Order: sequence, then structure tokens, then C-alpha cells
Amino acid sequence: MKIYEIKDYIYTIDTETGNESEIISSYILNTERPAIIESGPSSIVKGFLSIADEIGINVNDIEFIFLTHIHLDHGGGVGLLSKIFKNAKVIVHPYGVKHLINPEKLWNASKTILGKIAELYGAPVPVNSERIIAPKDGETISLGNERIKVIYSPGHASHHVSYFLEKSSTLFPGDSAGISHDGYVIPTTPPPCDFDKSIESIEKMRVLNPEYIAYTHFGLSDANNLLEKIEEKISEWRRIAVSSKSVEDMHNTLLDVDEDYQYFWKKMKDSKFADNFFRLSLEGFLSERK
Repeated sequence: MKIYEIKDYIYTIDTETGNESEIISSYILNTERPAIIESGPSSIVKGFLSIADEIGINVNDIEFIFLTHIHLDHGGGVGLLSKIFKNAKVIVHPYGVKHLINPEKLWNASKTILGKIAELYGAPVPVNSERIIAPKDGETISLGNERIKVIYSPGHASHHVSYFLEKSSTLFPGDSAGISHDGYVIPTTPPPCDFDKSIESIEKMRVLNPEYIAYTHFGLSDANNLLEKIEEKISEWRRIAVSSKSVEDMHNTLLDVDEDYQYFWKKMKDSKFADNFFRLSLEGFLSERK
């Protein structure tokens, strides 16, 4: 794992999942009430000990672990992480609570959908129900010298939550605003994805007018027009999916017409995670036609 201070009291962690860089980010907020955003998968959790020590945070001082959703790459490690940071409360959408308490169904579904990648992420372990908080949409949580706003953002998943750090004007959208790097952005939309709700969620986040977006996939970006761009791209990909005969057909079309897709394909095509990012996202669009 590698750590970078990206803004005052905000650190991004390259979890180096599967020994690959720039795949999954987690974040540590070294605020008066320290917090983690995204546990990442179980396979990388032990690395948080050395990261906290490097920043100078005592393991007993972490007060919150915020999850955008419970998919293994974002929240699969939270059970193990809660055993390390024993005083931390786990923040998750109400629909995700039962899967943290008993992750067996989540794990079995993940193995079916992701295959070997699920094993690479590692199995989730239960979280004590007394450690879990399910906030309301729009609720704010004090971090002492900061406040973090909860934004329900379904679409990618029904239990998806995004977070907005108010003073630093930084949005943590999980997968609700796609994946982004170097100003390029594409949807991440495995089936079943509700595209209408995805657009509504992006609109909610646009109202916040963030200056920065801290992506789980991958890293911090100036917001610029990224939220507008991902909204437009979802609409365009839906149109392309209508005339596509298969995942391969849609893939080839996007390689011809979408420079952002070209960028990510070139960057990730040899990654063991490529199938997870590309095939599943395109299947999400194609499954909408059924």
C-alpha cells in the first residue's frame, strides 16, 4: 500500500490490490475525529496498520469507517478493519446493514459474479451490529474540524451512499460517478444497474458543486465538469447499447467513438481486473434492453 497526502488532512491510499497500482483507493481523514472512507477488500486490510502509524494516528483514535457500498472492492474488508480499529463506528446505507452483520449471501453472490477476482479480494467477515450506524439521506456527521454530508446515491447499487466533505469541498462518490483518472471518466455499471436512478444521483451531487472528487477508482481529481461528463456518457452509452448485438459489439463501438473508453482500455486491458471493469459494465447497459 502507498499513501499520498492530497489535501490538508486528506490522504489517499493506493491499496495495490492484487499487486496492481491505481485500481482501488481508500482514504484516511486525519481530522479531529479521524475517519476512513472505503475499507477496500479484505485482502489489503492489514496494510492499514502501517498507514495509520505513518500518518501518526493511533489505532484507537479512528472513530468512523465510511462505506459507499458493500461490494467487495469497496467494503469487503470492513469486518476485518473493525477488528483493528476497535473504536470505529461503521457508516453504511440501511440496506447494507444486514449484509455486514451476515455477509454469507454477499460472499456467495460475489463468487458467482466475479469468479477468481472474488478470491483475490478475499472473503468478508461479520461486523458487530452495535458498531453499525445507518444515517439518513442528507444527514451530516461531525468530524470535529470538518463535517461530512451523507448523500444517498442509488443506481450502481440500491444501497449506495456518497459523502461530501464540506469545508474541503471534496466528494467521495464511490461508484456512483463512474471511474476516473487523468480527467477521463467512464461508467461502472454492473447489472442490475438502475440508470434513471444513477442520473438522479449524479444530479444530487452536482448541486453540491464540489471542487474535488475523490474516486475509489482511482484517486483525487479536480471536479471540473466530470459529473456533467459522466451523466452525458451514461446517456450516450444507453443509446449505443440499443444498437449493439453483444458485449463485444458494444466494446468495439466504444473503442471507435469514445476517447475515455479508449484511454481506460489501453491503461487496463492487461489487468486481471479488466473483465470486472469492462465486461460487467457493458452487460449492465445491455441488460437494460431486456
